[in-house]
Amino acid sequence: MQHEPGKLVVWWLLWDDKGRRELRIAPGCEKAVVSETCLLIKGHPGTCDQSIGFTREELAAQLRRLDAETG
Repeated sequence: MQHEPGKLVVWWLLWDDKGRRELRIAPGCEKAVVSETCLLIKGHPGTCDQSIGFTREELAAQLRRLDAETG
């Protein structure tokens, strides 16, 4: 993820079964899982999952803390 003033830019590293990779800016999935938002790419295969990495709220709080530390 990349923080830009007023927004987050989400970069995804995608690869296929043949091992080819692609770095892409793409929106995240907006489906809710229990009370959290899915943290995978929009249109991802399989079920939604919020158990990896920060929640959007945790990430926003972390970025605010880092901005405050750097002034």
